Amino acid sequence: MPIAKDNDRSADRYGFNGTYATWQRTYGFEGWPYEQAQAYWLQVHSAAFDRNVQQRDSLEADRIALERLKSFLFWAILYNQVYAAGGMQASLPTPRIFSPVTALPPAVGGAAKGGTKLISQFSTSTIDDAVGLVMKDANKIDHLFAAKHNLGPLVTKFGGQEKIVRAVLNAANGRLPASGVFNNIPVNVGGQTIFLRGNVINGVPRLGTMFIK
Repeated sequence: MPIAKDNDRSADRYGFNGTYATWQRTYGFEGWPYEQAQAYWLQVHSAAFDRNVQQRDSLEADRIALERLKSFLFWAILYNQVYAAGGMQASLPTPRIFSPVTALPPAVGGAAKGGTKLISQFSTSTIDDAVGLVMKDANKIDHLFAAKHNLGPLVTKFGGQEKIVRAVLNAANGRLPASGVFNNIPVNVGGQTIFLRGNVINGVPRLGTMFIK
């Protein structure tokens, strides 16, 4: 499993919060040798993982900056109030009162059909649900893996259609809208760029089609 370059191994910030066996099940590596699973993870998931780390670090930096701003405003206002109560001229101007930011920005933003939507970072269980919706629908599988979509070599390389579905959803995680239509979202799986179309309904991404040009 990946370890941060700064050797911060905390599960909350950088690691996978679970056992190695759970990690294998989550990413479809059950029965794989460790070296093969690690190489696959680095190829398919590492870019999305790095994006998530950068987004979370950026949010933390924003939170710290906001706390410092609130602290400065508090002491500036208090300073002026103390001097005003004593009939003395305050040396600091009274800051204009405004409504401070009450919520940090989302990790990333994007547009979906019908208006601007927030990008969602889907949980493992949500990805599992999305994979299940595809795999229980034979017509959907036939459509997704039609010969014209050029996915045959990747299916052979990864060892099955379900592994491809899970790989593209994990690669797209953090790049899909929280709700609504998504269209031609490019993701890299196995060194190939796959374009995704679909819809997010009730918080679950549903693949409509995927193809390699």
